[in-house]
Formats: sequence, C-alpha cells, structure tokens
Amino acid sequence: MLAVRDASLLNNSVDPALITIYVLGWLDVIGAAVAVFIDVDFWRRWVGGTWTRLHQSGLVATGLVIAYVFPIFHTAGTTLNC
Repeated sequence: MLAVRDASLLNNSVDPALITIYVLGWLDVIGAAVAVFIDVDFWRRWVGGTWTRLHQSGLVATGLVIAYVFPIFHTAGTTLNC
C-alpha cells in the first residue's frame, strides 16, 4: 500500500484496498436483495419449520442493516468525495 508512506495517495485510483472495499460493499448490497427474495420464497413455499423461517428472516434483516450502512456511509461507492 502506497498510502502508508504518503497519506495524500489514499484515493481510489492508487490504493487497491479501497477498490476491494467498494466491490465488497456493493456485493453485500446485491446479496441482501437476493437474500430478501429467497426469504420471501421460503415463507411462500413453507420451507422448514416456523423457527427455521424466523431464523432466516433474522439473518436477512441483519444483512439488510449492513447493506444499508455501506451506501449511507459512502463505503460502497465509486469515490470517497460523495
């Protein structure tokens, strides 16, 4: 990482760690949308028991909260200048 020596280089065009964080943030946002679809499908088809479906819904709710945090705090973005 070049930013260890010079903090002015800490931008998305130089530091690959920032690009990795951006990609992981957007993957979480997309994954949360897929998880909601799967959770609704579990409830519609009555997959597993009631506690299994409630557990799945809790996991989806946690994923949605994390997926909400990434774009709000500009962690999942295209630049840090937002």
